[in-house]
Amino acid sequence: MFTWFFAPARGDRAIRAQGLLLLLIGAIITICAIIGYNYNSYLEKKRRDKRVDSMSQSDLAKMFDCPSSGYKGVVHLIKLVKNQILVKQSCPPYRARLLRIPLRLKDQCVSYFRDTVFRCYKCGQEATVDHVKFSGPWTLVKLSCPTHGNNIPYHKIWSTVYSDISNNGIATPQTLDETLSEKISNYFSDRIEEIKEGMFVPSYDQVKDLPEFSGINRDEFIISRNGWFKQTFNMSPNKWYKQNFHMNFNEYSSRLASNLTKGK
Repeated sequence: MFTWFFAPARGDRAIRAQGLLLLLIGAIITICAIIGYNYNSYLEKKRRDKRVDSMSQSDLAKMFDCPSSGYKGVVHLIKLVKNQILVKQSCPPYRARLLRIPLRLKDQCVSYFRDTVFRCYKCGQEATVDHVKFSGPWTLVKLSCPTHGNNIPYHKIWSTVYSDISNNGIATPQTLDETLSEKISNYFSDRIEEIKEGMFVPSYDQVKDLPEFSGINRDEFIISRNGWFKQTFNMSPNKWYKQNFHMNFNEYSSRLASNLTKGK
């Protein structure tokens, strides 16, 4: 197909020159297209980063809500890659999704990591830490769910992140102080009618800022809360909410919180 380039006749030199010119123009167009595509990608990344940087706390909170169900998903993997935090989140029965969060927002996301990591992979219910072990840069977290026990996969959390979201660096099962346990049980008993009517959900977020429960950690609260449900209703919180409201504890808690926020 390039025999015209090697043609000996003088008239063919003009054809060869035109061909070279066309090749040069084509190369320039290709290079410009590549540069233009990369530049547009760069601008889009800058715009995306700017949107993320300008997120309010409520926007960040919504990022961790499952787009299919609207409930808070379960984060089962957190990994630091260069200047990003890669987060894998699942919301049974929907498919898992991958979140990419700029590393500079890590401190702002610690509370959301803490709220979504310590949940059962199978049902999304709040769970306590059974044990942890370490593998390279990872902290492998085995949780214990009131419904599924510890028969759930390990959560893989980058150790530098886990040290931020756990209690005193490494979360371990807590021995609950009897006085604190009694105070929590009494608090729930005083609000039992609201609980039965679905107007109040006994979640950690509901009590962590109350003066009488100052210093309580998530594991202590969950142990006491689950014990109160077992003693009062003879079943776990998850089973009780499914029986009375046709959704698990996590789903109902998220829906009630969403409705209360909209009502403000």
